[in-house]
Amino acid sequence: MLLGAVAIILWLLIGCDPKTGNKFEAMVQSPESLKADSVKAINMYVDFSGSMRGYIDFAGIESGKNTFISTVSSMLDNLESAYKVTSESKCGDKQYGKDPLRLAMQNKAIFNAKTTSIQDMLHEARLKANNKSLSIIVSDMVMSWGVSKIRESKDTLYNLTQIDGLGAAIHSEMKSIKDSGLDVMIAQYLSDYNGNWYCNFTENLKSSNKYKGQKMENRPYYILIIGSANTLKELINKNCIKDYKNIYTSFDIDKCSKTVEFNVSAKDGDKYASLWTIGNIENPNDKGSIWTTDDLESSTSTFTFKCNDLLIPVYCFNGDCKNLSVISTPNVIISSEIKYPNFSMDVTLKPFNELECQDIELNVICNNNWVKESSTLNDIEESDMNGKTWGVAKVFEKIDAAFYPEGRNYDQVVGIFNFRIQK
Repeated sequence: MLLGAVAIILWLLIGCDPKTGNKFEAMVQSPESLKADSVKAINMYVDFSGSMRGYIDFAGIESGKNTFISTVSSMLDNLESAYKVTSESKCGDKQYGKDPLRLAMQNKAIFNAKTTSIQDMLHEARLKANNKSLSIIVSDMVMSWGVSKIRESKDTLYNLTQIDGLGAAIHSEMKSIKDSGLDVMIAQYLSDYNGNWYCNFTENLKSSNKYKGQKMENRPYYILIIGSANTLKELINKNCIKDYKNIYTSFDIDKCSKTVEFNVSAKDGDKYASLWTIGNIENPNDKGSIWTTDDLESSTSTFTFKCNDLLIPVYCFNGDCKNLSVISTPNVIISSEIKYPNFSMDVTLKPFNELECQDIELNVICNNNWVKESSTLNDIEESDMNGKTWGVAKVFEKIDAAFYPEGRNYDQVVGIFNFRIQK
Protein backbone atom coordinates (compact mmCIF):
# COMPACT_ATOMS: atom_id res chain seq x y z
CA MET A 1 0.00 0.00 0.00
CA LEU A 2 2.87 2.36 0.90
CA LEU A 3 4.57 1.83 -2.50
CA GLY A 4 1.27 2.53 -4.28
CA ALA A 5 0.76 5.76 -2.37
CA VAL A 6 4.32 6.88 -3.17
CA ALA A 7 3.74 6.17 -6.87
CA ILE A 8 0.53 8.23 -6.89
CA ILE A 9 2.27 11.15 -5.15
CA LEU A 10 5.15 11.03 -7.63
CA TRP A 11 2.69 11.02 -10.56
CA LEU A 12 0.88 14.05 -9.15
CA LEU A 13 4.16 15.90 -8.67
CA ILE A 14 5.59 15.08 -12.08
CA GLY A 15 2.38 15.29 -14.16
CA CYS A 16 2.60 14.16 -17.77
CA ASP A 17 5.90 13.80 -19.60
CA PRO A 18 6.82 17.40 -20.55
CA LYS A 19 8.84 16.46 -23.63
CA THR A 20 7.56 13.53 -25.75
CA GLY A 21 8.43 13.59 -29.46
CA ASN A 22 9.62 15.54 -32.45
CA LYS A 23 7.43 14.11 -35.24
CA PHE A 24 5.06 16.78 -36.55
CA GLU A 25 2.86 15.25 -39.24
CA ALA A 26 -0.19 16.44 -41.15
CA MET A 27 -2.59 14.85 -43.62
CA VAL A 28 -3.17 16.83 -46.82
CA GLN A 29 -4.69 16.37 -50.27
CA SER A 30 -2.86 13.89 -52.49
CA PRO A 31 -1.85 15.08 -55.97
CA GLU A 32 -4.67 14.19 -58.34
CA SER A 33 -4.12 11.62 -61.03
CA LEU A 34 -6.84 12.57 -63.47
CA LYS A 35 -7.97 10.01 -66.03
CA ALA A 36 -10.36 12.09 -68.08
CA ASP A 37 -11.79 11.02 -71.41
CA SER A 38 -10.67 13.09 -74.36
CA VAL A 39 -13.18 15.84 -75.11
CA LYS A 40 -14.58 15.46 -78.62
CA ALA A 41 -17.33 18.11 -78.62
CA ILE A 42 -18.08 21.46 -76.93
CA ASN A 43 -21.62 22.81 -77.09
CA MET A 44 -22.39 26.18 -75.55
CA TYR A 45 -25.74 27.87 -74.90
CA VAL A 46 -25.84 31.62 -74.36
CA ASP A 47 -28.91 32.77 -72.47
CA PHE A 48 -30.99 35.35 -74.30
CA SER A 49 -33.57 36.53 -71.80
CA GLY A 50 -34.80 39.97 -70.83
CA SER A 51 -31.90 40.71 -68.53
CA MET A 52 -28.88 39.36 -70.46
CA ARG A 53 -28.45 42.32 -72.83
CA GLY A 54 -27.34 44.53 -69.95
CA TYR A 55 -23.96 42.81 -69.84
CA ILE A 56 -23.10 43.85 -73.42
CA ASP A 57 -25.18 46.86 -74.47
CA PHE A 58 -24.23 49.98 -72.50
CA ALA A 59 -26.11 52.40 -74.74
CA GLY A 60 -27.63 55.29 -72.83
CA ILE A 61 -25.31 55.16 -69.83
CA GLU A 62 -21.69 55.70 -68.93
CA SER A 63 -19.64 52.92 -70.48
CA GLY A 64 -19.09 50.14 -67.99
CA LYS A 65 -16.46 47.54 -67.28
CA ASN A 66 -17.60 44.76 -69.55
CA THR A 67 -16.10 41.37 -68.67
CA PHE A 68 -18.77 39.28 -70.41
CA ILE A 69 -17.49 39.22 -74.00
CA SER A 70 -13.83 38.75 -73.07
CA THR A 71 -14.60 36.04 -70.51
CA VAL A 72 -16.77 33.96 -72.84
CA SER A 73 -14.43 34.42 -75.82
CA SER A 74 -11.30 33.56 -73.83
CA MET A 75 -12.93 30.45 -72.39
CA LEU A 76 -13.78 29.15 -75.86
CA ASP A 77 -10.27 29.96 -77.09
CA ASN A 78 -8.77 28.04 -74.17
CA LEU A 79 -11.08 25.04 -74.53
CA GLU A 80 -10.57 24.70 -78.26
CA SER A 81 -6.81 24.97 -77.83
CA ALA A 82 -6.68 22.49 -74.95
CA TYR A 83 -8.84 19.82 -76.57
CA LYS A 84 -8.23 20.48 -80.28
CA VAL A 85 -11.93 20.65 -81.08
CA THR A 86 -14.23 23.22 -82.67
CA SER A 87 -16.97 24.56 -80.42
CA GLU A 88 -20.55 25.21 -81.44
CA SER A 89 -22.63 27.88 -79.72
CA LYS A 90 -26.31 28.64 -79.68
CA CYS A 91 -28.17 31.77 -78.58
CA GLY A 92 -31.92 31.42 -78.83
CA ASP A 93 -32.51 29.94 -82.28
CA LYS A 94 -29.19 31.16 -83.75
CA GLN A 95 -26.08 28.97 -84.23
CA TYR A 96 -22.50 30.29 -84.11
CA GLY A 97 -18.91 29.20 -84.39
CA LYS A 98 -16.41 30.70 -81.95
CA ASP A 99 -15.32 33.73 -84.01
CA PRO A 100 -18.79 34.56 -85.39
CA LEU A 101 -20.09 34.41 -81.81
CA ARG A 102 -17.47 36.90 -80.65
CA LEU A 103 -18.39 39.26 -83.50
CA ALA A 104 -22.12 38.87 -82.81
CA MET A 105 -21.56 39.81 -79.16
CA GLN A 106 -19.45 42.81 -80.14
CA ASN A 107 -21.98 44.19 -82.64
CA LYS A 108 -24.95 43.05 -80.49
CA ALA A 109 -26.42 40.98 -83.36
CA ILE A 110 -26.54 38.08 -80.90
CA PHE A 111 -29.73 39.54 -79.50
CA ASN A 112 -31.63 39.11 -82.76
CA ALA A 113 -32.79 35.75 -81.51
CA LYS A 114 -35.63 33.94 -79.84
CA THR A 115 -35.90 34.36 -76.07
CA THR A 116 -34.60 31.43 -74.05
CA SER A 117 -35.50 29.96 -70.67
CA ILE A 118 -33.09 28.49 -68.18
CA GLN A 119 -35.00 25.20 -67.95
CA ASP A 120 -35.06 24.69 -71.74
CA MET A 121 -31.35 25.50 -72.08
CA LEU A 122 -30.51 23.11 -69.25
CA HIS A 123 -32.57 20.33 -70.83
CA GLU A 124 -30.91 20.71 -74.24
CA ALA A 125 -27.45 21.01 -72.69
CA ARG A 126 -28.02 17.90 -70.58
CA LEU A 127 -29.00 15.84 -73.62
CA LYS A 128 -25.80 16.85 -75.44
CA ALA A 129 -23.42 16.15 -72.53
CA ASN A 130 -21.51 12.92 -71.96
CA ASN A 131 -18.04 11.77 -70.92
CA LYS A 132 -16.58 13.05 -74.18
CA SER A 133 -18.83 16.04 -74.76
CA LEU A 134 -18.95 19.23 -72.69
CA SER A 135 -22.12 21.30 -72.43
CA ILE A 136 -21.83 24.91 -71.31
CA ILE A 137 -24.50 27.42 -70.31
CA VAL A 138 -23.76 31.14 -69.97
CA SER A 139 -26.52 32.88 -68.01
CA ASP A 140 -27.31 35.22 -65.14
CA MET A 141 -29.37 32.35 -63.69
CA VAL A 142 -32.36 34.60 -63.00
CA MET A 143 -35.31 32.45 -61.93
CA SER A 144 -38.00 33.75 -64.25
CA TRP A 145 -40.80 32.08 -66.16
CA GLY A 146 -40.79 35.03 -68.56
CA VAL A 147 -42.94 38.11 -68.98
CA SER A 148 -45.59 36.30 -71.05
CA LYS A 149 -46.31 33.89 -68.17
CA ILE A 150 -46.70 36.80 -65.77
CA ARG A 151 -49.09 38.62 -68.09
CA GLU A 152 -51.05 35.44 -68.76
CA SER A 153 -51.45 34.78 -65.02
CA LYS A 154 -52.32 38.44 -64.30
CA ASP A 155 -50.11 38.09 -61.24
CA THR A 156 -47.06 40.35 -61.06
CA LEU A 157 -45.73 38.15 -58.22
CA TYR A 158 -45.90 35.04 -60.42
CA ASN A 159 -42.13 34.39 -60.42
CA LEU A 160 -42.06 34.60 -56.64
CA THR A 161 -45.07 32.37 -56.01
CA GLN A 162 -44.06 29.86 -58.69
CA ILE A 163 -40.32 29.70 -58.01
CA ASP A 164 -40.63 26.18 -56.59
CA GLY A 165 -42.11 24.96 -59.86
CA LEU A 166 -39.13 26.32 -61.79
CA GLY A 167 -36.85 24.86 -59.14
CA ALA A 168 -38.47 21.45 -59.60
CA ALA A 169 -37.71 21.56 -63.33
CA ILE A 170 -34.06 22.34 -62.58
CA HIS A 171 -33.91 19.56 -59.97
CA SER A 172 -35.27 17.06 -62.50
CA GLU A 173 -32.58 17.94 -65.04
CA MET A 174 -29.85 17.81 -62.39
CA LYS A 175 -31.05 14.43 -61.19
CA SER A 176 -30.76 13.15 -64.77
CA ILE A 177 -27.24 14.58 -65.00
CA LYS A 178 -26.25 12.79 -61.79
CA ASP A 179 -27.88 9.52 -62.91
CA SER A 180 -25.85 9.63 -66.12
CA GLY A 181 -22.61 9.79 -64.11
CA LEU A 182 -21.87 13.43 -64.90
CA ASP A 183 -21.31 16.48 -62.71
CA VAL A 184 -21.59 20.25 -62.97
CA MET A 185 -19.21 23.10 -62.31
CA ILE A 186 -20.36 26.72 -62.04
CA ALA A 187 -18.03 29.72 -62.16
CA GLN A 188 -19.35 33.10 -61.02
CA TYR A 189 -18.15 36.27 -62.71
CA LEU A 190 -18.95 39.92 -62.02
CA SER A 191 -19.56 42.68 -64.56
CA ASP A 192 -20.86 46.20 -64.76
CA TYR A 193 -24.38 46.25 -66.12
CA ASN A 194 -26.69 48.59 -67.99
CA GLY A 195 -29.62 49.26 -65.68
CA ASN A 196 -31.80 50.17 -68.65
CA TRP A 197 -32.06 46.46 -69.38
CA TYR A 198 -32.51 45.32 -65.82
CA CYS A 199 -35.61 43.25 -65.10
CA ASN A 200 -36.73 42.66 -61.53
CA PHE A 201 -38.60 39.50 -60.56
CA THR A 202 -41.84 41.02 -61.86
CA GLU A 203 -40.13 41.69 -65.24
CA ASN A 204 -40.63 45.38 -64.44
CA LEU A 205 -44.42 45.00 -64.55
CA LYS A 206 -44.53 46.13 -60.94
CA SER A 207 -42.57 49.08 -59.63
CA SER A 208 -40.52 51.43 -61.73
CA ASN A 209 -37.04 50.37 -62.71
CA LYS A 210 -34.95 52.23 -60.15
CA TYR A 211 -31.77 51.37 -62.06
CA LYS A 212 -32.99 52.91 -65.32
CA GLY A 213 -30.32 55.14 -66.80
CA GLN A 214 -27.74 53.89 -64.31
CA LYS A 215 -24.75 51.62 -64.37
CA MET A 216 -25.03 48.74 -61.94
CA GLU A 217 -21.76 47.40 -60.59
CA ASN A 218 -20.71 43.81 -59.95
CA ARG A 219 -23.79 42.09 -61.28
CA PRO A 220 -23.09 38.33 -61.36
CA TYR A 221 -23.29 36.05 -64.34
CA TYR A 222 -22.44 32.36 -64.44
CA ILE A 223 -20.76 29.77 -66.64
CA LEU A 224 -22.21 26.32 -65.97
CA ILE A 225 -20.37 23.32 -67.42
CA ILE A 226 -21.69 19.75 -67.56
CA GLY A 227 -19.20 16.89 -67.91
CA SER A 228 -17.43 14.14 -66.02
CA ALA A 229 -15.87 15.17 -62.70
CA ASN A 230 -12.37 14.39 -63.96
CA THR A 231 -12.87 16.44 -67.11
CA LEU A 232 -14.18 19.39 -65.08
CA LYS A 233 -11.16 19.17 -62.77
CA GLU A 234 -8.86 18.90 -65.76
CA LEU A 235 -10.19 21.91 -67.61
CA ILE A 236 -9.89 24.17 -64.59
CA ASN A 237 -6.38 22.86 -63.90
CA LYS A 238 -5.56 23.73 -67.53
CA ASN A 239 -6.81 27.29 -66.89
CA CYS A 240 -9.55 26.94 -69.48
CA ILE A 241 -11.71 28.95 -67.11
CA LYS A 242 -10.09 31.50 -64.83
CA ASP A 243 -10.42 34.92 -63.21
CA TYR A 244 -13.76 33.94 -61.67
CA LYS A 245 -15.05 35.43 -58.43
CA ASN A 246 -16.38 32.16 -57.01
CA ILE A 247 -16.53 28.51 -58.00
CA TYR A 248 -18.99 25.70 -57.28
CA THR A 249 -18.89 21.98 -58.09
CA SER A 250 -21.42 19.21 -57.59
CA PHE A 251 -18.58 16.99 -56.35
CA ASP A 252 -16.63 17.28 -53.09
CA ILE A 253 -12.87 17.12 -52.72
CA ASP A 254 -11.19 13.86 -51.78
CA LYS A 255 -10.32 13.02 -48.19
CA CYS A 256 -6.86 14.03 -47.00
CA SER A 257 -4.66 10.97 -47.53
CA LYS A 258 -1.08 12.18 -47.97
CA THR A 259 1.19 12.32 -44.89
CA VAL A 260 3.61 15.27 -44.79
CA GLU A 261 5.69 17.06 -42.18
CA PHE A 262 4.96 20.53 -40.89
CA ASN A 263 6.83 23.12 -38.87
CA VAL A 264 5.72 24.78 -35.63
CA SER A 265 7.29 27.86 -34.09
CA ALA A 266 6.42 30.64 -31.67
CA LYS A 267 4.83 33.50 -33.56
CA ASP A 268 7.29 36.30 -34.06
CA GLY A 269 7.10 38.70 -31.12
CA ASP A 270 4.92 36.48 -28.90
CA LYS A 271 6.76 36.50 -25.57
CA TYR A 272 4.73 33.68 -23.99
CA ALA A 273 4.89 31.32 -26.97
CA SER A 274 8.68 31.72 -26.92
CA LEU A 275 8.70 30.15 -23.43
CA TRP A 276 7.45 26.85 -24.85
CA THR A 277 9.80 24.27 -26.34
CA ILE A 278 8.90 22.88 -29.75
CA GLY A 279 9.46 19.12 -30.03
CA ASN A 280 12.12 16.82 -28.57
CA ILE A 281 14.92 15.68 -30.87
CA GLU A 282 15.71 12.84 -28.47
CA ASN A 283 12.46 11.15 -29.54
CA PRO A 284 12.30 11.78 -33.30
CA ASN A 285 9.64 9.13 -33.97
CA ASP A 286 7.15 10.12 -31.26
CA LYS A 287 4.30 12.55 -31.89
CA GLY A 288 5.56 16.12 -31.95
CA SER A 289 4.75 18.24 -28.93
CA ILE A 290 4.88 21.77 -27.67
CA TRP A 291 5.87 21.68 -24.00
CA THR A 292 7.00 23.72 -21.05
CA THR A 293 7.80 23.19 -17.36
CA ASP A 294 7.00 26.83 -16.55
CA ASP A 295 3.73 27.98 -15.03
CA LEU A 296 2.47 30.56 -17.49
CA GLU A 297 -0.72 31.10 -15.47
CA SER A 298 -3.47 32.80 -17.51
CA SER A 299 -1.29 33.88 -20.43
CA THR A 300 -2.14 32.97 -24.01
CA SER A 301 0.38 31.89 -26.64
CA THR A 302 0.27 32.06 -30.43
CA PHE A 303 2.10 29.54 -32.61
CA THR A 304 2.78 29.55 -36.33
CA PHE A 305 2.20 26.33 -38.31
CA LYS A 306 3.76 26.12 -41.78
CA CYS A 307 3.27 23.47 -44.45
CA ASN A 308 4.18 24.13 -48.08
CA ASP A 309 2.74 20.73 -49.01
CA LEU A 310 -0.82 21.83 -48.22
CA LEU A 311 -2.43 22.56 -51.57
CA ILE A 312 -6.14 23.38 -51.92
CA PRO A 313 -7.88 22.23 -55.12
CA VAL A 314 -8.77 25.28 -57.18
CA TYR A 315 -12.22 23.92 -57.89
CA CYS A 316 -13.26 24.32 -54.25
CA PHE A 317 -11.42 27.51 -53.31
CA ASN A 318 -11.62 31.00 -54.77
CA GLY A 319 -8.34 32.15 -53.21
CA ASP A 320 -9.96 34.26 -50.48
CA CYS A 321 -8.51 33.24 -47.10
CA LYS A 322 -11.68 34.49 -45.43
CA ASN A 323 -13.19 31.19 -46.57
CA LEU A 324 -10.59 29.21 -44.59
CA SER A 325 -10.92 28.43 -40.89
CA VAL A 326 -9.53 26.10 -38.22
CA ILE A 327 -11.45 23.68 -36.00
CA SER A 328 -9.65 22.15 -33.02
CA THR A 329 -10.42 18.77 -31.39
CA PRO A 330 -10.52 19.10 -28.43
CA ASN A 331 -11.26 22.82 -28.56
CA VAL A 332 -8.06 24.49 -27.35
CA ILE A 333 -7.86 27.54 -29.65
CA ILE A 334 -9.44 30.96 -29.35
CA SER A 335 -8.45 32.40 -32.73
CA SER A 336 -6.63 31.60 -35.96
CA GLU A 337 -5.39 33.41 -39.04
CA ILE A 338 -4.50 31.62 -42.27
CA LYS A 339 -2.30 32.66 -45.18
CA TYR A 340 -2.32 30.96 -48.58
CA PRO A 341 -0.58 30.05 -50.89
CA ASN A 342 2.57 28.96 -49.04
CA PHE A 343 0.25 27.80 -46.29
CA SER A 344 0.75 29.08 -42.76
CA MET A 345 -1.62 29.61 -39.86
CA ASP A 346 -1.22 31.53 -36.62
CA VAL A 347 -3.10 29.72 -33.87
CA THR A 348 -3.73 31.26 -30.46
CA LEU A 349 -4.28 28.74 -27.67
CA LYS A 350 -6.56 29.16 -24.71
CA PRO A 351 -5.04 30.53 -21.48
CA PHE A 352 -2.28 28.28 -20.13
CA ASN A 353 -4.18 27.35 -16.96
CA GLU A 354 -7.07 26.04 -19.11
CA LEU A 355 -4.87 23.73 -21.19
CA GLU A 356 -4.42 20.05 -20.41
CA CYS A 357 -1.82 17.50 -21.46
CA GLN A 358 -3.50 15.99 -24.51
CA ASP A 359 -3.34 15.18 -28.21
CA ILE A 360 -4.67 17.91 -30.50
CA GLU A 361 -6.07 17.72 -34.02
CA LEU A 362 -6.45 20.89 -36.07
CA ASN A 363 -8.70 20.64 -39.13
CA VAL A 364 -8.26 23.31 -41.79
CA ILE A 365 -11.68 23.93 -43.32
CA CYS A 366 -12.56 25.46 -46.68
CA ASN A 367 -16.12 26.79 -46.75
CA ASN A 368 -17.37 27.54 -50.23
CA ASN A 369 -20.95 28.45 -49.35
CA TRP A 370 -20.93 31.87 -51.02
CA VAL A 371 -24.23 31.41 -52.84
CA LYS A 372 -26.55 33.03 -50.29
CA GLU A 373 -24.62 36.29 -50.50
CA SER A 374 -25.17 36.32 -54.26
CA SER A 375 -28.94 35.84 -54.21
CA THR A 376 -32.04 37.78 -53.22
CA LEU A 377 -35.72 36.87 -53.25
CA ASN A 378 -36.89 40.47 -53.56
CA ASP A 379 -34.91 42.66 -55.92
CA ILE A 380 -37.57 45.38 -55.79
CA GLU A 381 -37.13 45.98 -52.07
CA GLU A 382 -33.38 45.30 -52.01
CA SER A 383 -31.56 48.57 -51.37
CA ASP A 384 -28.26 47.36 -52.82
CA MET A 385 -28.13 44.80 -55.65
CA ASN A 386 -24.34 44.88 -55.83
CA GLY A 387 -23.17 41.30 -56.34
CA LYS A 388 -26.70 39.83 -56.31
CA THR A 389 -29.32 38.45 -58.66
CA TRP A 390 -32.88 37.29 -58.19
CA GLY A 391 -33.43 33.72 -56.97
CA VAL A 392 -30.06 32.24 -57.93
CA ALA A 393 -29.77 30.41 -54.59
CA LYS A 394 -32.69 28.23 -55.72
CA VAL A 395 -30.60 26.92 -58.64
CA PHE A 396 -27.81 25.78 -56.34
CA GLU A 397 -30.28 24.44 -53.80
CA LYS A 398 -31.78 22.15 -56.45
CA ILE A 399 -28.37 21.00 -57.67
CA ASP A 400 -27.41 20.05 -54.12
CA ALA A 401 -30.75 18.31 -53.60
CA ALA A 402 -30.15 16.21 -56.73
CA PHE A 403 -26.57 15.25 -55.90
CA TYR A 404 -26.89 15.15 -52.08
CA PRO A 405 -30.45 14.09 -51.20
CA GLU A 406 -29.46 13.66 -47.54
CA GLY A 407 -28.03 17.18 -47.39
CA ARG A 408 -24.64 18.67 -48.20
CA ASN A 409 -21.90 19.87 -45.86
CA TYR A 410 -20.01 22.76 -47.43
CA ASP A 411 -17.16 22.48 -44.90
CA GLN A 412 -14.38 20.71 -46.81
CA VAL A 413 -11.35 19.49 -44.82
CA VAL A 414 -8.16 20.42 -46.73
CA GLY A 415 -5.59 19.67 -44.02
CA ILE A 416 -5.30 17.83 -40.67
CA PHE A 417 -2.52 18.77 -38.23
CA ASN A 418 -1.71 16.59 -35.20
CA PHE A 419 0.45 17.47 -32.21
CA ARG A 420 0.54 17.17 -28.43
CA ILE A 421 0.40 19.69 -25.62
CA GLN A 422 2.62 18.84 -22.62
CA LYS A 423 3.16 20.87 -19.49
